[in-house]
Amino acid sequence: MSAIECSISNWPVIRADLIAKHGADLVEEWVCLVPLDDESARIEVISAPDDSPAKADLKAIQATLAAMDMEADELVTRREAMEEDAQRRLAVQSVEDFTSQLREQLSGGADPRAIAAWPDKASIAQRVLDDAASLDDVRGLEAETAARGLDETIEDLARQQIAMAHWYRKAVGLLDGTQARLTKAIATAPVAEIDNLIETQKAAVMAAVMDHLKDRPS
Repeated sequence: MSAIECSISNWPVIRADLIAKHGADLVEEWVCLVPLDDESARIEVISAPDDSPAKADLKAIQATLAAMDMEADELVTRREAMEEDAQRRLAVQSVEDFTSQLREQLSGGADPRAIAAWPDKASIAQRVLDDAASLDDVRGLEAETAARGLDETIEDLARQQIAMAHWYRKAVGLLDGTQARLTKAIATAPVAEIDNLIETQKAAVMAAVMDHLKDRPS
């Protein structure tokens, strides 16, 4: 087993280089990091039996490590860039989670398959109101009206379906626009400002969503 010391903080960059050059399978199986203290560690390449097909590959990994300057400024710069990228990815994910939760709230917890059918149902409903519906359109809406059992006509249900589809489309537009704007801002904003940027925008979109919920068709 051969070993070389490095800064623990630089390990992600070194590991990425090893994987890029020698492949993830070899690195994951034969290279390990052994901490020495809070800041430094030992990179060990596990010895393979003489008849192992990995023997030559491990020698190549050892040569790569031996040629690396473990304290090079470039490693620090790349490590900081990787950390920033990771922070930005987490920020984008938090925005996606936030808008996803709001979509569920705005839909009233409706099944995604039902939501996907709303535009089509609204089109059928509009044809019914315009006296341009097919027999299948009318029968389908009659069946739904009867199943609901709410003392309403098919025209009543048609108007409700159109109103809901239009309302939800506006709500989705609000969330999609917010997500796109924040994703773009996260990509360029200084990392130190991202959390504040997200929280400010979340507060603004929450206010808009709450206002939009007041107009949700019953």
